Amino acid sequence: EFRDPHDTTLWEPGFYAHKSHSVEPLPGTPPGIYNLNLVVFDRWTLVPQRILGPDGQPDSSVVSLGMLTVTRPARMPRPEEVGIEHRLSADLGPLSLVGFDPARAEVAAGDALPVTLFWVAGEAPQQDLTVRLALVDASGSAAATFDLPPTSTGHPTSLWQAGDFWRGQHILYLPARLE
Repeated sequence: EFRDPHDTTLWEPGFYAHKSHSVEPLPGTPPGIYNLNLVVFDRWTLVPQRILGPDGQPDSSVVSLGMLTVTRPARMPRPEEVGIEHRLSADLGPLSLVGFDPARAEVAAGDALPVTLFWVAGEAPQQDLTVRLALVDASGSAAATFDLPPTSTGHPTSLWQAGDFWRGQHILYLPARLE
């Protein structure tokens, strides 16, 4: 009989559970080789569980399950099929920024800020392009700038084709000196 194991709060020492999961890349995930990691965390707080190593000392809470290869999709998703939090229509030469998803609306100096950018190639770029994100203060001055590839270093824009839709997931580390 196949059924989910009961809640982990009911597990006894030595209990063994087997759970299968299907890993589906998010629409627009660029082709490439990715690490598949497992993290055990509290469902309500999202705080990773503290793991102790064989010596009783704190150990990494991340377990590497191996590598997987994401290939170019047989059918490119369309932006309207993807849940994009903030839609845009910014024509930037061969690329258009069609939306972005910030992970949080508020951050503090020194924090990490995950940001997802959604791109469509109107034409095939002839070179590798870089984008600059700027954190602009109330006076209009750039308090921090971030130069990065639209998606990832392993997926340069020179490999893109006309009509491609890609998602770029980035983590911006805000300078600790920000006011």
